Amino acid sequence: MGMCLNAMLMSFYWMAPDAGLVAAVDLSTIAHWLGIVLKVAIGLGAVIFVHELGHFLVAKACGVQCDKFFLGFDIGGYKISRKWGETEYGIGILPLGGYVKMLGQDDDPSHIAEQMQKSQIDASNAGAVPIVGPDGETYYVDRRSYLAKSIPQRMAIISAGVIMNVIFAFIFAVIAYGMGVPYMPCIVSETVPGSPAWKADIKPGDEIVQIDDIQNPSFNQLRGGVTLGDLENGIPTVVRRAADGQEESILLKPEQGRGLATIGIISPRSLTLAKGFPAGADSPAARAKLITPAVDDIAAGEAKFEGGDTIVRIGDVPVADYRQFAAALAGQPNLPLLVTVKRPLEKQLKKNEIATPAANGDGQSLTFEVPTQPMRGFGLVMKMGPIFAIQANSPAAAAGLSVGDSIELVDGKPMAGVGGNFDSWDATTLSVYLRDAAIEGREVELTVSRITNDGKPTEQVTVLVTPRVPTQLESLLPPRAPAAADALGIAYEVDPLVVAVVPNSPAASAKVQPGDKLISA
Repeated sequence: MGMCLNAMLMSFYWMAPDAGLVAAVDLSTIAHWLGIVLKVAIGLGAVIFVHELGHFLVAKACGVQCDKFFLGFDIGGYKISRKWGETEYGIGILPLGGYVKMLGQDDDPSHIAEQMQKSQIDASNAGAVPIVGPDGETYYVDRRSYLAKSIPQRMAIISAGVIMNVIFAFIFAVIAYGMGVPYMPCIVSETVPGSPAWKADIKPGDEIVQIDDIQNPSFNQLRGGVTLGDLENGIPTVVRRAADGQEESILLKPEQGRGLATIGIISPRSLTLAKGFPAGADSPAARAKLITPAVDDIAAGEAKFEGGDTIVRIGDVPVADYRQFAAALAGQPNLPLLVTVKRPLEKQLKKNEIATPAANGDGQSLTFEVPTQPMRGFGLVMKMGPIFAIQANSPAAAAGLSVGDSIELVDGKPMAGVGGNFDSWDATTLSVYLRDAAIEGREVELTVSRITNDGKPTEQVTVLVTPRVPTQLESLLPPRAPAAADALGIAYEVDPLVVAVVPNSPAASAKVQPGDKLISA
């Protein structure tokens, strides 16, 4: 069966946290990580500064002499400092903390005798204050020393650092709350075929508004809720449908695979292309041709998709979100696509640095023609397993198909290769056959083998189904995920057993034969 699939979903790289791109270490990567290290250093430095500032301000308020105020430790005398008044302010070479050096104060109790000697002055001095030392004797120390202060004052000085941190945290928490922080909403971009979410008919654009007892969760909270959820009895979930805005309660039972438990939801995507890597190498998107404006009307090198471009239309159909975009692609994968994007203002300039007439306050509109990409194969016809899962509210469910049914005939045609006929469907092209039937608006007759209720040999059942036009394409299938025919709402396994080999194909040249089993690829 000859066909071609538009590979837009596999070609664009979206501004999404799970893009999964692996780049070589270069200067931009090093700069990125240096930036992170610098931000962490500034953040920790701010916390340390505020902490020590609390000690310093309260000590000054209590009349204690402060000799040093340092961020970091001046080991070996290596430091940057300047003295104002009685206090030396500076940054030490070892950035592992900070300190305020007060007369007569030391964090080590064993040094109290040494500190008393440093603070001690003549009893006749007007600034002398008598205190009782640890040995029971009376000493006269400078009234501006830490040791001369009352117990409540010393408690205030010692506690001031932590209290200042709490005040600082509260102030910045209020500021952060007012500004808001970016997070990934729980909006579905795709569902994995055969997964709990797929079987529950959760569609692109639907939003998870509650998972267990978490209201309006972020996508990360969804992951945590699924991982820690009740795998046996399921997790109560509320879904807001994108089609009509109605909320629906669904019980999802996570599946435990090789890794953590999952429900098969792919994180949300925007329509803005990723900066630095908007299109995959050698992909249809990378080969797109600029239609409007003319190439001469834009700056050199900009007649291609660029990071920051936002998709606004497919053909004549406006798209406002990823759900609409995916539906536009799924409905016409055999045809070249006209994709219109909005480009930010800074990229609207001609070679002479004058904005193009097509530009407006929202950016410049550019329309590209993205070619189709032929689907190529080795000429292997693989064994199709029985139906693995059926989607709720699907044509398959309405027609009475059941999990475990094995499809034998489609419109009277057996699987490719049976009887020497290769102009037919197979496990990988069944979804295309059913999608084309949906676009043409015709029914499809399926003959399936079904195990009887008493477990006796199978019986053949013929059903008529009316396929639907798919609204999503699976672009991020995990390893070993079942195949799907979304036009019908079924998922099925593709067995590595070779059923037939197309004559004159690469597989035939390699002498692969029916009955062979693929064990690695």
